[in-house]
Amino acid sequence: MGLLRSLCIVLACFSAALLTACKTAGIPGVLAQANPMGGSTAAPVRVNLSPESGALEQLNRVAAGDKNWFAVIDSNKKKLFDSFQGELNPSLAVFLEQDIYLYDDKSLVNYLESILDKLLVGWSGPRPEFAVILETDSRFNAYVDEYGQIHITTGLLRSLDNEDQLAAVLGHELGHILLHHTRERANAVRVGNLIASAEVVYSVIKPGQTSRSRRRSQRDINRELGFDTLGLIWNDLLTPGWSRENEREADRIGLDLLMQAGYNYEEMISVIEKIHDASAMRTQRLDLFEELAVGYVKDRAYELVSGEYSQKVGDVTLGIAESLLGNVQSSVAERKKSHDDRALRVDKLKTYLAEAHDGGELPPDSRTEQFLKFINTSNASSKLGADLTVVESLIAVSSKDLKKAQRRLNELASQEYLFGDTEPVAMSIARSAYAQASRRYDSAIARLEKLVLENVAPARAYLELADLQIRARRFDKAELVLRDGVKKIGRDYRFLPVFIKLYKNKGERERAERLTVKCSGYDGKNKWFKDLLAINDVSIDRPDSYYNYCTSVLGYDARSAIKKRKINDVEKLEKKITNALEKWKDLLD
Repeated sequence: MGLLRSLCIVLACFSAALLTACKTAGIPGVLAQANPMGGSTAAPVRVNLSPESGALEQLNRVAAGDKNWFAVIDSNKKKLFDSFQGELNPSLAVFLEQDIYLYDDKSLVNYLESILDKLLVGWSGPRPEFAVILETDSRFNAYVDEYGQIHITTGLLRSLDNEDQLAAVLGHELGHILLHHTRERANAVRVGNLIASAEVVYSVIKPGQTSRSRRRSQRDINRELGFDTLGLIWNDLLTPGWSRENEREADRIGLDLLMQAGYNYEEMISVIEKIHDASAMRTQRLDLFEELAVGYVKDRAYELVSGEYSQKVGDVTLGIAESLLGNVQSSVAERKKSHDDRALRVDKLKTYLAEAHDGGELPPDSRTEQFLKFINTSNASSKLGADLTVVESLIAVSSKDLKKAQRRLNELASQEYLFGDTEPVAMSIARSAYAQASRRYDSAIARLEKLVLENVAPARAYLELADLQIRARRFDKAELVLRDGVKKIGRDYRFLPVFIKLYKNKGERERAERLTVKCSGYDGKNKWFKDLLAINDVSIDRPDSYYNYCTSVLGYDARSAIKKRKINDVEKLEKKITNALEKWKDLLD
């Protein structure tokens, strides 16, 4: 009887453990378990600047000697470093995860940072740990992120005439950092976490998806939007929508920094005009993108799939699209109300110059020597020109205009000598995209394999390469590519759906199901993820958005499948043990 009692206890404990596991089959989110932020938590001072006196002088009086002046930026970096634990610097990895195409030119970055050094001559507070990130883009754009990094596009560099204009741009963005504006707008990680639904987003601008696009060719849409890939789409959404007062303050601080550093401060006026024009164009692109997204939500949410699971997947897709749509709508609305018109903004800066600086002294001549060396020499301008050709080829591929794409890529072939042994990121992406559109998949794989060896490869490169390997049924290679991407970038968020696709195609259903459940760890049940989805206070009442997205990749509800299988396993085990107990009972009797 002792043996019987022991077996019964084992059965009871084992069954209870399995049944408990069935009830708790979720996997906790990696980032939800992040350690609390260490270090100083002192709130930064909000300085109200008087436009009648020198803005920089006012700011210096408050910031001088304050070691915690950049506490918010430091805390943002700490949180980011807790979230991204890969081989790359997290403040870079977070943008690679979002498919930003880096323009990797160290000498040019050093030049820009040297200008920032000059601008900081008049700053009395602690030195900010700034960095410059160069991005491939055809548009004029510059912005500062919540980690104190200044983002400059190649389109901006192509649009300027001298170093003083470049210093004016950098001074304005530096002003946002010195004034603590970064605490008021922190979108980079939040926007980035919506990119997991990239397939849904990208389908918004594919032909035939909306009633609007049925009346307009894809080529026209891309021409109006000015982008073709997600890396360029997200630049518009990442650019902070500062308030009018934020922009006025940054203009005044930027002007003061220029004057202190001996730059021609009058160039600030022409730069403001360029910034304003760029902001207006960005709003137009977002307006069109919003219209396309609305059409997509209305027309296509329930038409994406067929079969008994179609309603569920339709709901999931609708939720993802609605989340994106809410973010785009709020972003567009904020940009429409946040900027003075160009004439008013220029007039306010001129008034400030007259009141705070008695009109200013005669400015020095604009600086050109270094600018010509790094921007306008034959070699430098040719590289920036080639970068624009890359963007044009990407847009041509997206527009299905393969002849134009081929012409642009042929032009690039004659300029490869400019870049040495390392091909620019966007160029590799463009050539791969063209090869895929031409169904030359081996060529596309070769391009992407070379790109992912570099530490500047965006997540898109790993995902597309893995997808091509899955299509070719080279599952082991696909897995290595995905693991390498996670290892470098430092978290698996973007990679989970493709991992699920990989294991589903390999027939490893249980592994795919476990990863699908893992998606819930990044989901709305955690306040962290709700914050990510609620950009600009948009309320998203869909607690399972990411889990459901991953479920749509799997094709069925992973939680239900795991629960059912575990219950079946328990029942089988209970039956085996019951049979064993009956045999023991017969023997004992």
